[in-house]
Order: sequence, then C-alpha cells, then structure tokens
Amino acid sequence: MTKSETDFIDQYTRKLLVGWADLQARGTTSIEVGDHALYLEHAKTRGWVSKAAPHRVLSGGFTVATSFLKR
Repeated sequence: MTKSETDFIDQYTRKLLVGWADLQARGTTSIEVGDHALYLEHAKTRGWVSKAAPHRVLSGGFTVATSFLKR
C-alpha cells in the first residue's frame, strides 16, 4: 500500500469513528461492520475500538473523534 493510501485509510477511519462514537453515545452497544471491515481493523490496530466483539469505541477513540470534529 502506498503512503497516500495509508493516509486515506487513517483519515477515513477517523471520519467513521465520529459516527461510531455518536451511535455508542446514544446507546448502541456495538459497531456495525458492513463494508467498513478495513477501517474497523485499522481502528482496532490504533487502539480506538475494542478488539473483541461486540466492538466498542474506547476512550482513545472518543478523543480522536472529538479532535476530528474540532478541525
């Protein structure tokens, strides 16, 4: 994978993380993977979501999502 592709995956994961954090804050207990398996794996690697199912946004993930919203 090129650096540009890796950067895209990282930034798009941050965008999805905002939505996942929103759902969790409103009471949804897990993340729906759907077509986003690549991005979920990236988030797990970064420690933003739990590795075990059901996947939940962790404290660090909420921090990243908040930072993304402030941009």
